[in-house]
Amino acid sequence: MMKISAVISRFPEHELAVHRLCGQDSGFREICEDYEEALVALRHWEQAGPVYATRAVEYRQIIGEIEADIQSELSTHLQRAPQGGT
Repeated sequence: MMKISAVISRFPEHELAVHRLCGQDSGFREICEDYEEALVALRHWEQAGPVYATRAVEYRQIIGEIEADIQSELSTHLQRAPQGGT
């Protein structure tokens, strides 16, 4: 099962494009799965206490980088999509 619910939650306006890209592009699927895993890790480090605050900051940065990658892939896909399609 694809792990894309977090990506769809983050980019709800592009849900159809996310589904299409996941069906067509294994690299995009991997990015989506990485995003889900990074969010799980962030929650873990946030709950681990203040001693691990640095780790949580690192994961927030990683998540930001993955979000930028996802946005870039979505933008590229949407530019290539036929007029009116997502």
